[in-house]
Amino acid sequence: MHGRKSLFIFSVLLLFVSGLMTPVQAEHTWDHRYTIYGKVTDLSGGAARFVTATVDCSEGATDASLCEHNIGRSSSTGLYGSFELELHVDPGTEVVRVVLIIDGQKFNHTIDIAGPDGEPTPEERKVSVTFELDHEKSNVVLYAIIIGVIITVVAIVRFIVVRGRKITLNTSSVSYTSISSVGKTSTSELVGCPRCDARLKQSNLQKHLMKKHYLKSEEASALIGDDGE
Repeated sequence: MHGRKSLFIFSVLLLFVSGLMTPVQAEHTWDHRYTIYGKVTDLSGGAARFVTATVDCSEGATDASLCEHNIGRSSSTGLYGSFELELHVDPGTEVVRVVLIIDGQKFNHTIDIAGPDGEPTPEERKVSVTFELDHEKSNVVLYAIIIGVIITVVAIVRFIVVRGRKITLNTSSVSYTSISSVGKTSTSELVGCPRCDARLKQSNLQKHLMKKHYLKSEEASALIGDDGE
């Protein structure tokens, strides 16, 4: 039982971490899609984790024709500083500019999908770009997430262990109470023989007196105060 619960906890954590590293893709046919596979680094060259890349549709930034379908579109980096941003680009588009705001810094990127022969292909609608920030990126968020996950796991495991112990103790207590009750009930039903030290059930006392002490039925009945039942 505990093994299944531990496997469930591990699966939830795995899905959580996978969600941090795997961006969500929009659903468009390839000839309406332009995908930027971005890698964001900070000033020291390390991965910039958990930063958001957003299409800047302010005046003078991204071309208006592109903003028509992509205003507010964004994607966040994962554990390795990578993100995937899908843009809706009309098939007739050749060269347009998109401006991304990443952690407060603007980056210009030119979309050119005409292709060398004028016939775009799915591969030409995918591009890998590295964006270098001009400042250091703190890992406070990463540390906070790790600590939060650890605390959550410890709390869940502790809850399972404590609950398991309580169930075990309650089961043992019920079993002991049942056995004790049976013992007490059996003992309370026994009576002593007036002629010897034997203890036996009330219903068997008259027969005992007749067989062991050779009393007649009426004598045994009178001795134990029985009315002949």
